[in-house]
Amino acid sequence: MSAKKLLPYLIVLLIVAGGFLISELYQSRQAAQDKAAKKIFAVSAGNIKAITFKRDHQEIRLTKEKDWQIVKPLKTPAADFTINSLAETLAGLEKQRELEVESVKLAEYGLDHPSLTVEFKAADKTYQIRVGDKVPGGRGYYAQSDPTGKVLLISAVDKEALDKDLTALRDKKIFSFAADQVKELQIRTGKLNVTLEKTGSQTWALKGQPKTRIRSDRVESLIRRLSSLQAQEFVSEKPENLKKYGLAPKPAARLTVSYDKQQETLLLGAEKDKLCYAHKSGTSPITLVNLELLTELPTSLAQLEDRRLWSGTESDVEKLTWDTPDQQYQVIREKDALRLTLPDGRVEKKPIIRLSSLLWRLKELEYQQLVPADGVNLKEPDLVLQLYGAEDKPLLKLEAGKAQPADQLPVRATQGDQTLNALVSAKSFADWRQEFDNLLAAPSPDSSSQ
Repeated sequence: MSAKKLLPYLIVLLIVAGGFLISELYQSRQAAQDKAAKKIFAVSAGNIKAITFKRDHQEIRLTKEKDWQIVKPLKTPAADFTINSLAETLAGLEKQRELEVESVKLAEYGLDHPSLTVEFKAADKTYQIRVGDKVPGGRGYYAQSDPTGKVLLISAVDKEALDKDLTALRDKKIFSFAADQVKELQIRTGKLNVTLEKTGSQTWALKGQPKTRIRSDRVESLIRRLSSLQAQEFVSEKPENLKKYGLAPKPAARLTVSYDKQQETLLLGAEKDKLCYAHKSGTSPITLVNLELLTELPTSLAQLEDRRLWSGTESDVEKLTWDTPDQQYQVIREKDALRLTLPDGRVEKKPIIRLSSLLWRLKELEYQQLVPADGVNLKEPDLVLQLYGAEDKPLLKLEAGKAQPADQLPVRATQGDQTLNALVSAKSFADWRQEFDNLLAAPSPDSSSQ
């Protein structure tokens, strides 16, 4: 078809496309205008610098300088995220409908004595929203932004977002440090009284006993938990009569965190309804925190010691050998699968996840007690496991004997130039060995012979 004959079609196409574009722009602009018409306040959330809540005879007042602060009925930091979210709700508040109502009839809508009044300041102007009764059979509430103006209908979602009590508005964080700032942690629980000091980015040592191996991952986990610890309830603003809450003279636990030349101490006391009383040193209030923090704290040095037979990284393992008195296996990690060589020389492919499971369970295997080198009889081991990294670099040699009468099993773990002789639970070791049986299970249909 010639260009001359195509021209009319092209013109029609341009007209249709232009009409569609104009229609879309009009509809988009109309939608924006409709949304703007529904907005109750022409403000932006970032300009809101003060908010006051009034309900019954209670008043809560907040102001913002750098951060939000509660200034009435007490002076305390506010929950920034909650207040900023609330400011966004105020700035975006929309009316669902408007009603022309005489002021003498406001009582019919619960607006003569509103259940909630929220006042706020933005750009040197004061605004107000008064909330009355719930709309019968509906999902909204009657409200007014001007005591002499129209009655508005706002959504139940918006009303619930605005209806915050003092506990919801205040900052509930117990500590003020960031987890990576901590340099020292003291734990006192029952008979345990230890001080741990940071020796690397994520490594810890027992102060005064550098040769004692510590589970740094457990210490890091506890510090992260403390850094994010929040009060579930505020019991008393004044830290008085600590004995009443089991916080004195001997609290259930005392935790002292040192960071940036500062210290913070937390006392944990008696239990109450799956919570426990807590008090941070100084003038901080008495609170209730989750009981799990107390129940999961270490109560003995053994719970902090690194008693693992291997603490390496699973992804570093490229090859594994598993030798028993009458069978030898070899496992090599390939790109998409494991290459398992059986005692008879046959080769099978296995899912990589099976090796990961075996190694993960190995990292959880802990000894019960250390023994002298001559305290373990491993002349004829029942199992020899060896792990290798890239270029056949030795990562671990684990030798295990037979179970002893006390349901313990002797092992020797060698990593580099360090050798550990110990006794482990025979049951735990047998449970871990089951993981290798799982690795061997269900050979894939594409097994081949060499």
